[in-house]
Amino acid sequence: MVKHIHLLETLIKSGYQPLAIKSNGKGPVHKAWTTRKISLEEIISGSKDRFGLRMGDHGLNCIDIDSKNHPHPEKMREHFYEMLKQVGFDESEVIIQSTPSTGGHIIYRAGSPRKSEVLSRTKGRETLIEVRGLKTQVLMYELDQFHRIPTLKEISQEQEVLLYQMARSFDEFSTGT
Repeated sequence: MVKHIHLLETLIKSGYQPLAIKSNGKGPVHKAWTTRKISLEEIISGSKDRFGLRMGDHGLNCIDIDSKNHPHPEKMREHFYEMLKQVGFDESEVIIQSTPSTGGHIIYRAGSPRKSEVLSRTKGRETLIEVRGLKTQVLMYELDQFHRIPTLKEISQEQEVLLYQMARSFDEFSTGT
């Protein structure tokens, strides 16, 4: 827990908002968490080991890969990551974490926060990839990686467009493929 406290303190001091997450779900325990500052004491009283991070602060956004909705979840996620490598996307400028449902998060800073938007869906309209931005949060599954958040550089607008284009290439609903 001491290790987690240091991370939470660092995030708060850097202007980011960590959140305590309900033990039986993915939602924050805090009221009005999208707009207010939440103290370290309130966070640790709400959870000892499940934390999220509010998106939108300092242009923080997340590409959320919900590959569990794809017939081949792990292949889909790995294909997306391979596409990033093929175009020379600099992974050192983002945080990539796996999720328990075989998905992944690509957390990055942009010039400004984005609104949340579904970027690709299955034929049955289930979300495959979305951007999570303002008034959302992302669970911190791999806490050790989040020490990099305060020093995360903004990706270029071109890199963000590239992320969106790659995410949209998985869309099955709009294209009817």
